[in-house]
Amino acid sequence: MKGRMDETAVRFSFETDNSLSADTRTKIIEAGEALFGEMGVDKTPMRSIAAAAGQRNINAVQYHFGDRWSLLTAIFEYREAQLDVLRKDLLEQARARDEIDDLRWLMRIIFEPNFCHYKYNNGLNYIRLHATYLANIRQRGISHPVDYDSPSTVAFREVIDLLREKMAFPNSWLFNMRLEAIGAMFLNSVIRHNSTSPHTRPNDWVLFEDLIEMAMAAMIVLPGGPRGAGQD
Repeated sequence: MKGRMDETAVRFSFETDNSLSADTRTKIIEAGEALFGEMGVDKTPMRSIAAAAGQRNINAVQYHFGDRWSLLTAIFEYREAQLDVLRKDLLEQARARDEIDDLRWLMRIIFEPNFCHYKYNNGLNYIRLHATYLANIRQRGISHPVDYDSPSTVAFREVIDLLREKMAFPNSWLFNMRLEAIGAMFLNSVIRHNSTSPHTRPNDWVLFEDLIEMAMAAMIVLPGGPRGAGQD
C-alpha cells in the first residue's frame, strides 16, 4: 500500500533515537509514559514513576523534571521527535510521487507513524497516554508540542497546515475540533483492537486502512450534518 513505512526502517529509526535509553531521564520518561497512560496523569504518584524507572530517590521525578506537567511535556517531546522522523519521510515520499495534495496521504502522514510505533515498537503506552491526554487534559490548556514551535513536531505541523489549506472549513475551531475528534477515534480504536483476542481481531493493517477511511469520511463531511440540523 502506498505510503506504508517499511518495518526494518521503522525499527532502525526508533532504535537509533532511543540510543540513550540507559540515561536516567529517559528511564523516567518511559516509566511516566506507561503509568500516565495506565493510571491517568493526575492520579499517578511521582514516587511510583521513580520506582518504575529504577530510581532509589523517590523524588527523582521532581529533581529531573520539576512536576508531572513538565514530565508530560518531556514525554511528548521525546516521542514526537521520533515520530516526526517518520512523518518527514512520508512527506518526502508524497512530494516525490507528486501526491502532496492527496488528502489520504496527508491523513496517513498524521497517523501512520503512531501506528508503526504501536505495531513495531510495543508503542501501546504512548497510544494510551495520548488518548488520555485528548480526553482529560488538553481541554485544560496543557499544550502538546504540535501547538508551539517545537523542533520535535516540524513535519507534524507542516502536514497539518497542508491539510488545513486543502479543507474549506469556515473557521479554525471546526478544523481543530474535527482533527482532535478523529485523533481520539484513531487512538481508542487501536487500544480496543489491542485488547481483542489475536484469534478474532483483523490484521493490524486492515484495521489501519479502515481507520484512514473513517478519518477521511469524518474530515470531509459538510459541517452541520443534514441541512438545517441543529438550527432554529
